[in-house]
Amino acid sequence: MDAPQTILSQSISCPSAPHNLYLICGTFNTIFLYILAFNTQSHTLSISSRIDACGPHQYIASDSKHDRIYATTWAANPSLSSWIVHWGNNPDDSVPTLEFLNQVDIMATSSYITLTSSGIYSVGGPTGEVHSIDPSTRGFGKQLQALVYTTEPLEKADKTRKALRHGPHAIEFNSAGKAFVPHLGTNSIIMYQLDEHTGTLGWLSDTKSPRDGDGPRHVVPGPNGKYLYSVTEHTSYVDVFEIVGNNLIYRQSGSIIPPGTLFPFPFHPRSTSYTEWNDASTMSNYRGDTIRLSRRRNQTRDSSNSPPFLFATTRGASPAHKGYVAAFALTSDGLLSSRSSASDPYSTFHSGELEADVEPLHRYETPTSGGKANAIEIAPYSISSSSYWIALTDDEQGYVHVLEWSAKRGSLKELDHVQLDAGSLASHAIWLA
Repeated sequence: MDAPQTILSQSISCPSAPHNLYLICGTFNTIFLYILAFNTQSHTLSISSRIDACGPHQYIASDSKHDRIYATTWAANPSLSSWIVHWGNNPDDSVPTLEFLNQVDIMATSSYITLTSSGIYSVGGPTGEVHSIDPSTRGFGKQLQALVYTTEPLEKADKTRKALRHGPHAIEFNSAGKAFVPHLGTNSIIMYQLDEHTGTLGWLSDTKSPRDGDGPRHVVPGPNGKYLYSVTEHTSYVDVFEIVGNNLIYRQSGSIIPPGTLFPFPFHPRSTSYTEWNDASTMSNYRGDTIRLSRRRNQTRDSSNSPPFLFATTRGASPAHKGYVAAFALTSDGLLSSRSSASDPYSTFHSGELEADVEPLHRYETPTSGGKANAIEIAPYSISSSSYWIALTDDEQGYVHVLEWSAKRGSLKELDHVQLDAGSLASHAIWLA
């Protein structure tokens, strides 16, 4: 296809003062990418520009320099696209613009992208792919590896976005070069080892989720490399696994949603067979979504040694049920710290048992169900070592919200929101430095 054109719309009440942070947001139902501006002084969020892109973009990633972005698409032909982020001489005083770089065809619609210095990694539905990073443009290079997650012949497999409900949904790496792929269909997390020279992945293990029918959706490695955190789509839990050699050992769980709200009737997935649970899961009120760790770089006014925080989201299955963002504190070791006994992280966990009663510090009910979104990303700039700005996207009504987490206050609150135009329904937004 021809390269999409970069179209800058008129600024819509975008603050002209410096100290803006910028976000790039995709949609589920239009061809547009949006650039949003968050003013760090007035705490207002606005639309700066709208870019004609390559189709509905479900997920966006950026490189470490924040001058390249990479996007999945729900367009008819499965593909991935890359873009150059252009800044003016003074990023504080200029709105970034996007220039289309390149596009690559892939085997099936993807739902997630991440990068290492060795390559660009995407997964979704029945397949995953590894692409090299073009050394001259830093866009997509050649395909280095194809990953297949279906037992039926690939030519017969569903390769549309509908397959994302049953296949792998994400891929993330830890500092030791291990890759983790949560697989909704097999109710497990697959571990790979990265070959830094070739960029390819070697299979290591496949670990089942602690409950039948969990449906692991997204994962994030812990800051010290000892633990992996997972969010489950069907049961809305945060699960903690210890990374031991080439295997994952289940350690803890915490529920994103309040007790007793998962199903519209009394139901206990732990005591139910997978088939029975899978039949009933269509009646679940919630669908777990994203999971993110707080960041420590660019702290400006508070250098205290505050513990890291873990944030996870779930979506309402219909507009009748609003979603949630749950905030957990982590111990110095990396376990979930119980709200009732933060000094003793083992107060609600005993080895060998499946405990799911580690209460979060706070549950924030989102303004809408979130639709297919309720995705979060944490700003690279932190107000202090224990306060963060978080972008939250909404597919039900097309809003993007900025939330503020304050450990001192112990809660999340909304600072501002903006509704995308042209009927666009927000999918995923990332912050630019």
